[in-house]
Amino acid sequence: MGRSCKFEEGAEHPFYSRIGRRIILIVIVLSGAMTLATTLMQLYWDYNKEFGDVDQRHKEIQNVHASLLAASLWDFDLVLLQQRLDGLVNLPKIDYLEIRSGRYTFSSGVKVREQALTNTYPLMHKESRDVKPEVIGEIYVESDTHSIYTFLLKQFFITLLLNAIKTIFVCYVILMVFHKSVNRRIFDVARYLRAFDPTYPVPPLKLPFNKWIMEKDDELTWLAEETNKITDDVTTLYRTIKSEQERFSDFAHTASDWLWETDADGRIIYCSQMMEKAWGIDAKTKPCIKELPQFELLNNLRVQLALEQDFSLCEEGFEIGAQHYHVMFQAKAKFENGDFKGFRGSVIDITELKSAQHELQKLNRNLEQTVATRTHDLEQSLEQLQEAQEQLVQSEKLAALGG
Repeated sequence: MGRSCKFEEGAEHPFYSRIGRRIILIVIVLSGAMTLATTLMQLYWDYNKEFGDVDQRHKEIQNVHASLLAASLWDFDLVLLQQRLDGLVNLPKIDYLEIRSGRYTFSSGVKVREQALTNTYPLMHKESRDVKPEVIGEIYVESDTHSIYTFLLKQFFITLLLNAIKTIFVCYVILMVFHKSVNRRIFDVARYLRAFDPTYPVPPLKLPFNKWIMEKDDELTWLAEETNKITDDVTTLYRTIKSEQERFSDFAHTASDWLWETDADGRIIYCSQMMEKAWGIDAKTKPCIKELPQFELLNNLRVQLALEQDFSLCEEGFEIGAQHYHVMFQAKAKFENGDFKGFRGSVIDITELKSAQHELQKLNRNLEQTVATRTHDLEQSLEQLQEAQEQLVQSEKLAALGG
């Protein structure tokens, strides 16, 4: 049976509640132990009381009735003696009496066949105060202990049965009250949390209330309030994370930099869309960065990754198809409890910058050549000007001489 089935059964039937069954089991064990202990104590007290009563009856016959029986026997009033014996047998806890005097025997009652408690007392007769008492016989008393044991066992089992019925009834009431006041409300909280989805908020949790078995503001009501606060906080947090995730995704996909992350084994667990498109990476399959075709061309990056530490300004140039890339890697090493967990970094695409730099260098070279050409032309013009100037001076000198 699956957990969901057990969950539903526990919510509907009190006997399927694990907590309820455990509580009832503890109550039954403790109640049974207490009942057994108290019943045994009661049995011990009743045992002492019953046998104390038997002993008291025997002492009563010895101390009270033995002198009367001795007087009847001394007077040889056998009718009165038998009447007194028959009367004593009717006393509680006395089952059989027998008087022995020489060869005469007088008895009353039914002799106990088994489990008898017996006592024998002498019959003393005293004519006067100054005369020493004379033993004229003895009285033998029997009490049936089997009936006492039967009575005690009957009382013992009746007490256990009544306490068992009472315990079962009390446990059933406790189980029903627990199911209504605690178990079902806990399952309501569990159902609410199971169905909770921060993307589709539901109305706040409200637990059922029964004034006969529940407090107005008990612990489970507090639990429901805290559950509502937690779900509200989770919903707010989910919306915030969702917003930040969308923002980060937009930045990652529109940024000129490539973002990437690896685990401790060098598998790419995340990379931005620009990097996926440029390198042909499927981040869902988590390929190893060392297995990428471009990795063989990245000598500087291989060295930095092998060191398992932070690095930056790792410049690399490579070609993918007909496209030439010039990038700069930088990353931060992740550690947890001193163990290396991977890299998280970025790639700056400096291809256009390098192209501009090459163009600038080319322009500089062309400019130098142009300046040299212009300088050579200026030097030639200057030489021609100096020659013309010298010719003009020579002409003026000749003209002066001619004048």
